[in-house]
Amino acid sequence: MRTITKRFVFSALALATPLSASIASAQQYENPFDRPTVAQLRCWYKDSSSQTDLKTGYVDASDFTLRGHWRSLSALNEGALFFTLQEPEDVTDACRRALDRKGKGLLVQASAASGSWGKNFQIWYDGDVAARRGNPVERIVSFGDSLSDTGNIYNELQQTFPIHTSWFLGRFSNGPVWTEYLARRTGLPLNTWATGGAQSDNAYGVINGVKAQVDSFLRYIRLNTNRYDVSRTLFTVWIGGNDAMNGRKAGDVIADLDKALNALVDRGARKIVLMGLPDLTRAPAFRPIEGKEGTGRHDTDEVYATVSALNEALPRLARDVATRTGADVVWIDAAKHFDSVLADPGAYGFSEVTRPCLALRSQGSQVYLGTQQVRSDCTPERYVFWDMVHPTTRMHELMSRWVLADLPSTWDLR
Repeated sequence: MRTITKRFVFSALALATPLSASIASAQQYENPFDRPTVAQLRCWYKDSSSQTDLKTGYVDASDFTLRGHWRSLSALNEGALFFTLQEPEDVTDACRRALDRKGKGLLVQASAASGSWGKNFQIWYDGDVAARRGNPVERIVSFGDSLSDTGNIYNELQQTFPIHTSWFLGRFSNGPVWTEYLARRTGLPLNTWATGGAQSDNAYGVINGVKAQVDSFLRYIRLNTNRYDVSRTLFTVWIGGNDAMNGRKAGDVIADLDKALNALVDRGARKIVLMGLPDLTRAPAFRPIEGKEGTGRHDTDEVYATVSALNEALPRLARDVATRTGADVVWIDAAKHFDSVLADPGAYGFSEVTRPCLALRSQGSQVYLGTQQVRSDCTPERYVFWDMVHPTTRMHELMSRWVLADLPSTWDLR
């Protein structure tokens, strides 16, 4: 949900050329890793339980062979996925054993890795996930922006953005995001196409919008697996924050979303969560930075109007798609939930709703490139915002609870 300035985007591309090929490319490229092979199982951990100490590390599960194949839709390999028929529970157990042997902390992420690539690649569990066999839902796939990104823009920008010393392992928060908490609560594997900075269309021509994210997902599935039942995936879509803050019209966002949702249901999707937007103007970005008069965004009325228009149109879109296709499209009123916290923070364990936990002295995207100090009085569990626009992991955890409570009982996830 961050705002990207053109100056930052152009400088980032200069540092990481040709990222546009890996972020927005639609072409299938030959990849030497397409053939059956093995990958390293990389097990990321966090030793400290503190929500301000974001240091992570990893060990490779040397006693476990991750079998499958690499596939990429890009001339570069940043967009690769590792497809395997092995079970997610076996992968998780192998990581926990590896961490126990090394005396390391809590497992936070299991990734595929190759000695020739210094990146964290997602694992796609192909076929019927055994632990969910016979259940209506077997996995989660998420689309959207930085509120749902679990490390995609971090991988694309050479693991420099957002800097891992102040944002947690590629998340725009101080810990897991809401889809990760939802996956933990339901016991479902999660794959993420959401990308920090995304809009409903392709931002600046290089960051995949939601329709391009959906198209990318569908191409991967069409090219790489015959064993996957799309109807048993819970799809989450949370987009529009960057659009509102970058001056796009609500009608254009809804049109993009309509295309994305219809592309999913045309391929067989039957379970979709469509998130509404919180009131973005309540974020610290819309307030002056302490001691710096005249700072803060000056488009409060315009952003508020766009968010309001989107929140009026989104539930109609959900109903229209559901009526037209027969799919379950569940709209989540995020504004209602966020407003309840801001109106009575103490009831939810919060004490600070206006300032970010990070002592930021700038509004620009460049802050994500450098280590930022945590306020001396910040207890992250009691702060709503981690930075100028993004919530703390505690707010993400609450959001996952609200979403789960709003899901249909027929999905058998509660």
